[in-house]
Amino acid sequence: MGISEFRINNLVAYNGKNQKPGRITAIIDDLIDGLGYLQIDFVRTKKYWEASLIPIPLNDNWLKRCKFKFKELGFDSFSVGIGMSSGIVHFYIGNYAIKIEFVHQLQNIYFSLTGKELIIKF
Repeated sequence: MGISEFRINNLVAYNGKNQKPGRITAIIDDLIDGLGYLQIDFVRTKKYWEASLIPIPLNDNWLKRCKFKFKELGFDSFSVGIGMSSGIVHFYIGNYAIKIEFVHQLQNIYFSLTGKELIIKF
């Protein structure tokens, strides 16, 4: 997973002793060395190399934390929504579906569509 997939405020976990979620507060991409690191909020003074961070799998519990409201609107070519079947989350636009595997991907789609951050309490 490349550093360019993450945004400030995305939730990630550190692949070490402390695997609790943390919010990205800074992203530094070293173009000379080709390395990148992210700073996350549970240890503000420490920077984590991109490879030591793990994305948080998106599941029903994380969707509930987003506090989305369910609405039955019918389905036409202009419908947009999020659905879950067999434990897999999809983002739908009309007849087109995109698989969403991680919390930060949902946050990025939400931001792209609304221009607002999807801040999830954890």
